[in-house]
Amino acid sequence: MLIIKAGANTILASGTAIAFEKAPLEFKLKGSSEEISVIFDFVDTGASGSNPEKLGAESLGPGTLKLVLTDFNNVLGSGTTKPIKLGSLDGKDLFVHFRVYDLKGSDKMMHYAFYLGP
Repeated sequence: MLIIKAGANTILASGTAIAFEKAPLEFKLKGSSEEISVIFDFVDTGASGSNPEKLGAESLGPGTLKLVLTDFNNVLGSGTTKPIKLGSLDGKDLFVHFRVYDLKGSDKMMHYAFYLGP
């Protein structure tokens, strides 16, 4: 078993995911006693400007969080500048850090890392 630490936090999962035909990405994070779903929904409005990206959050019920990423269209990547707290899993703080890349006309590619606090 491989354990990766980032400071006092443990990386629960990390990698790269590519959306399939513009569908949202859903991550199911399993703890020892509970499961949390985090959905990344990509919305493109066609807006332009220096910083058109918007990040919103919506609870879809117990254990499910939807993050709405609006206009994350930068070919060089857009994302978090530091980890954001999503809630808790097994009594520990749960964070996510991500970057989204948009190759015009293609599906979004996302690098992600989920962390559990100490």
